[in-house]
Amino acid sequence: MQITGIGLIAAVFTACEIDNYEAPNGGLYGQIIDSETGGPVPQPAPSDWGLRLRFYETDRDNAVEQHFYAQTDGSFKNSRLFNGAIRLVLEQRNFFPVDTLNLNIQGQTKKDIEVAPYARIRIENLKQTEELVTVDFTLSRSKNRSYVRHRITQYCLLWHVSPAIDNQAVNFSGRVSTGISDESGALNRLQSIALDLSTGANQKLLKEKANIIQGNGNVIYIRLCVVTEDEGEEAFYTNYSAVYPVVIPLNL
Repeated sequence: MQITGIGLIAAVFTACEIDNYEAPNGGLYGQIIDSETGGPVPQPAPSDWGLRLRFYETDRDNAVEQHFYAQTDGSFKNSRLFNGAIRLVLEQRNFFPVDTLNLNIQGQTKKDIEVAPYARIRIENLKQTEELVTVDFTLSRSKNRSYVRHRITQYCLLWHVSPAIDNQAVNFSGRVSTGISDESGALNRLQSIALDLSTGANQKLLKEKANIIQGNGNVIYIRLCVVTEDEGEEAFYTNYSAVYPVVIPLNL
């Protein structure tokens, strides 16, 4: 088929019209911050179980709701937003609800968001002897919040071949957990939990994932978590420590 000169010019102008959409000229980044300690509030791995930041533009016609996820360290970033006003809602959270945020995006805009986590779990010391990893930690809560219907039910130590560790999404290789019957006795005191990699179940998992672990330099990753039950809503929330790499002797 032969294309005439007029037809070719029309095709060029049509292509230009299609490509000339307005490009995103702004973005939003920041971190979820503990309003009491000033430190980051660690989050699940970014997934359908993670902290979802849902937003829509309030000054654009027919704006569609969009969302993105926070990272395990509590940071978040979306570098492809349009400048202008947005409303932001935090969903699937592990902290007390916060109001809808009305933000004005102008270029790459920073916004740290202060929250009160349901619980805090802090690693105080990490010791390793051959295939035994022992973690000393403390549990705490915010001083200015009521926990009448929120009860800590358990804490656990997770290990995985990736730093993307998530208790709720079952994104881990192995898990050691301890139930809590006396919540008041568990708070604000030094406790310990141990991961024994020499057990049969863990040895089997290590052998199955040996190629990945060796590719990581004989490193696995561990993370502590604490589970809070909301007895009023029959819901469970998981708060996390940071993620720590551990070099292990891989004698497979």
